[in-house]
Amino acid sequence: MKLFSFFFYFAITCFMACTSASEVSNSEENASIKTNNIKNSILIKDNNSVNLGHINVSNQREYLLSWKGEEWTGTLKEDKRVYTQKGKVLGQVKYKDNDALKMKDNEGNLLWKIKFKDQKIKIQKTEDAPQALYVLKLSTDKIKILKGESTEIGNVYLKEDNLYVQGKDAIKIQYNKLSAAFGVLLMDELNATDKVTIMAELLIKGY
Repeated sequence: MKLFSFFFYFAITCFMACTSASEVSNSEENASIKTNNIKNSILIKDNNSVNLGHINVSNQREYLLSWKGEEWTGTLKEDKRVYTQKGKVLGQVKYKDNDALKMKDNEGNLLWKIKFKDQKIKIQKTEDAPQALYVLKLSTDKIKILKGESTEIGNVYLKEDNLYVQGKDAIKIQYNKLSAAFGVLLMDELNATDKVTIMAELLIKGY
């Protein structure tokens, strides 16, 4: 009888512990969802401190993006991030390959493709382009922005806790670590949607 009581007590204790852990997990998930109105903003300005855009991160599920008067939202849904503008779905990025990213429209047409290889980020607009449209060449102190594979059009560097993108335009970002993502802003052959979605995806990937 004592042995039965012990096992009964043990089973009840385990059940209560599991239930408690589940409630904590659910509570933490709900807490993260409730932080949607708490924004961590990255401001983007020109050389004269005029606002060009921003990135607001409510949590890892949603990015609010703006650039030169336009706005986009990127929302994580299962294994993909869906980008919308004024409620219209523009495209989605599926997360299934560590060496590449693709954004496609609702019909499955490729909008852009990124390859990660040999300390380089290669950006293409077609699936099998003979060479990249643009390249971000990574290093520890400065990131080079190349048009094609070899023509340098600018660079990204960190100075006094701000990030600078220097080229045809001069851009200042309130961001205190070196990031290749913002180099996309100098790529004139990309439209505004390409720029902000690639920028967001590179930030998500840690670049």
